[in-house]
Amino acid sequence: MSEGSGILFIITGTSGSGKDTIMNSVIRVLPGIRKAVTAVTREPRPGEVHGEDHFFLSATRFDDWLRDNRFVEWANVYGRRYGTPKSEITDHLLNGIDVILRVDVQGARAIMGVCESAVVIFVRPESIAAGLERLHIRDADGEMAVKLRVSTAKEELRFCEQADYVVENKTGCVNSAVEQVVGIIHSERKMRLIDSY
Repeated sequence: MSEGSGILFIITGTSGSGKDTIMNSVIRVLPGIRKAVTAVTREPRPGEVHGEDHFFLSATRFDDWLRDNRFVEWANVYGRRYGTPKSEITDHLLNGIDVILRVDVQGARAIMGVCESAVVIFVRPESIAAGLERLHIRDADGEMAVKLRVSTAKEELRFCEQADYVVENKTGCVNSAVEQVVGIIHSERKMRLIDSY
């Protein structure tokens, strides 16, 4: 992947860790960073907007994008296909715009392979049980989907050793986690600025 002066920040972590909440909060409070919109083969949930929350694609349309080599990475996750369009990352990085992307561990590994300078921030709940509780509250896909996500949590936790930073999102303390991520982004921006001289 071609890289310019922008920085790619990857938010990843275990199921139920609060990745989406943290990323969306960071975008609201931090100027000069753009969310990378991912594609998914499912219908939008109430309140979700095509092109803002995700690109909601049919299986056929997703196949078209694959054929056209439009993804940096893609995967089949819990019975659905997800992908990160190249244009959502490279176009902005080349123009000096920082990008923040929320992907699962599998996606983070794939992107790290093509963008070595990406800053990987691993978000974890204080316990697997806390993550499970959040999934029960949030997940509308059914009990089996929740159990499948929880069964992968221990494997996902191993990935934190490969991340640049680990942020613990304790229940009821999401603002603290957001502040930590904002601090990481400020720190990385300063380091890149210093390195450019």
